[in-house]
Amino acid sequence: MQGANAVLGLLDAVLYSPIFVSAVGNMRNFTLALTCVVALVAWKASPWLVVLLTPIRGIVLMLL
Repeated sequence: MQGANAVLGLLDAVLYSPIFVSAVGNMRNFTLALTCVVALVAWKASPWLVVLLTPIRGIVLMLL
């Protein structure tokens, strides 16, 4: 299990800077990403439903 944690930590460090920093540029984008993660993890929503509803939530956040 320690080997898996080391690999995940390395992947996290490698992908944080180029992907997360460029994709989440402001609080609206962070809010959208956070609601998607909460929907998947805490609410156990179907991934296909989250993928279909995310653009709608993005448009609503853009209009606010």
